[in-house]
Parts: sequence; structure tokens; C-alpha cells
Amino acid sequence: MKTHRIIPQVTFLLVSFALAISGCGRRPTPRPTDSSIGTIERVTDTVHQNQNQVTGTKNLVQNDSLRLFNGGESLLNFGSDMVLRLFNDTQLGTVRTSNAAGTPLVVKMTLFAGGFTGQTFKPGASPTFNTPNNAQINVFGTSFFIVYDPDQGLTTAGNFDGGMEIQAGGSGPVPIPPGFLRQAQGGDPPTPEVEIPFSMTEFEDMARQFQSPVAVVNEAVVVEAEPIDTEPGPIDTEPPIIEVLQIEPDRMQTGPECPDAPDTVEFIYRASDEVGIADTTVQWEIEQQRGTPTVEIIDDETFKAFVGPVDTTGTLRIFIGATDNAGNFAASGPHLVEVVKCVG
Repeated sequence: MKTHRIIPQVTFLLVSFALAISGCGRRPTPRPTDSSIGTIERVTDTVHQNQNQVTGTKNLVQNDSLRLFNGGESLLNFGSDMVLRLFNDTQLGTVRTSNAAGTPLVVKMTLFAGGFTGQTFKPGASPTFNTPNNAQINVFGTSFFIVYDPDQGLTTAGNFDGGMEIQAGGSGPVPIPPGFLRQAQGGDPPTPEVEIPFSMTEFEDMARQFQSPVAVVNEAVVVEAEPIDTEPGPIDTEPPIIEVLQIEPDRMQTGPECPDAPDTVEFIYRASDEVGIADTTVQWEIEQQRGTPTVEIIDDETFKAFVGPVDTTGTLRIFIGATDNAGNFAASGPHLVEVVKCVG
């Protein structure tokens, strides 16, 4: 069965990458000098740089922010190293680069919305992209696209031509062959490779048509649904395990001579089972007094109840019951607390 992966508007992507200086390729230019770290070129309306509208080509400086809307499209150019083509609804912030002598250019930026295609040039260029769901994408060239969906925590990385790999969920690097894409969601490992259903040019044309690169993935990417395991699992017949953690106080005094003495017992216990606990109760009795207090959930396996109030002497007996999610029941008790008359 095939299902469409629904990709709503992207709102956040952290991108960091390092690439070697080289080249020729698609729209390469010499690396900008002085305080400029690159250029932003308006292709169509509307492109803002630091809330100022771009009408031609402007230099980028450290910590610049960019926003595209009203069908906007632009080129983010880092000289002869790399070009990113940004589409409508893309928002970038804190664009920064560093380049020590003899080392590859390092570019970092935050993508708050949208997506892009990218192209590196000479062999040796190797950008690395990170997304908020802890996916990491390494590109060894040459043409690629990346889209991130924050609502689903979903990264989509496609390799049009060259070398590319993705790692997520502790998977280690997983290759993305040329002509294929992979996705990573939340903290899960990458999905199996899926053939890219469009060329780079078609992707860009559809991004213009839909006015969103996210809509391209939503419309065109089809992911095979994973088969559902219909084999019945083993039947759980083991009852829960109950363990008392705290009885405070473990000896009580009662009577008018000790008006400040506690008249309840704080009772903390653990009830655990591999299939989880569905319900647990506490009951107590002493002489003619009985009660069933409210059980407070501390966490999935830890529970607390206040037993009492007790106003008579004798032996307070506490009982625990627990039922797991498979319907198995366990009982524990009595757990004893001595209650004596206070001597003032």
C-alpha cells in the first residue's frame, strides 16, 4: 500500500556545513572579500535582507537574516564554493561564515521556514547540514535538495547527482544513492531509500508553481507504507511485581497528649510489569476503622497514598492491589504499622 507523506509548512532548520574552496559550476563567482561573506540575489519578489527589500544583488555580512514571500525566489551565493536557491516562504537567520587560512570555508545558518536546492562545484566540497530532529546530512557533491517539516519532525534529503549520506536516531551514516531520497523523523533512523520522482529543474519549477518547496514533497513524494506485523505476540500471564519503598512513620502515636503527632502514614510503593500497569489500589484497616485512599501517580511504576487518619491503637494493616495491561492481578500485604497510645 502506498501513502502520501503529508509535509506542512517548514518552520525551522539548523544548517551547518564545511566545504573546500574550488571551482566552476552553476553560477559560480569569486568568493567575496572584505566584510562580505557572500551575496543575496533577488530573482523574483519579494526578498528581504534584515527587513530591507532586495532589488538586485546585495552583499551578505555576518548574522544577516533573509525572508522570501509574495512568490519570492533568490540565490544565496558563497562564491565558487556553493550556491543555494531559496524559494517562497523561506526564512533564514544568523548567516555566518569562517575561513581560516588553508582551511575549508565554514558556513552556518538557521532556516526558520522553507527549503532549498543546492549545488557544490569542484571535487572536495563537502557541506554538512543538521536539522532540529538531530538528523545530519553530508553532501560530497554535486546537486541536492533539503526540506524540513517541524510539525512532524521530518527531514527529507535528496541526492540528484553526486555523493550524499544521512544519519539519524543513532544509525551512523547511511548513503543516499544518486537519484534517491531518504527521510528521517523525530529520533528514528532514516527510512529506506525512495527514488526521486523529479529532476532538479522540475523540483525548482514546481516550487515556483506551488510557491513552496514543501508542497513539492507533499505532492510528489510517495513513501511505501511499512507492513504491519499480524503475527500474534506472546500472551502475558505474569502478574505485576509490587515493592514497598517507604512507610513514614513506621510507628505511630495517638491520643490527646500528643496533639501534633501525625495521624496518617505516607505510603510509597512500586508496581511494575513489562506490559505496564493499568490500575492499582490501596486499602487499610485497624480495629473497626477501614479506608481506601486516593492513589497518587508519581511515575509509570511509582505510586503514593496517605493512609488514615488513624485515631485508635493497634496494628494498622495496609494492602496493595495492582493489575497490569494484560489483566493479570497481584496483591501485596498486609504491611504493618504499630499504633500506640501517646504518653505525654
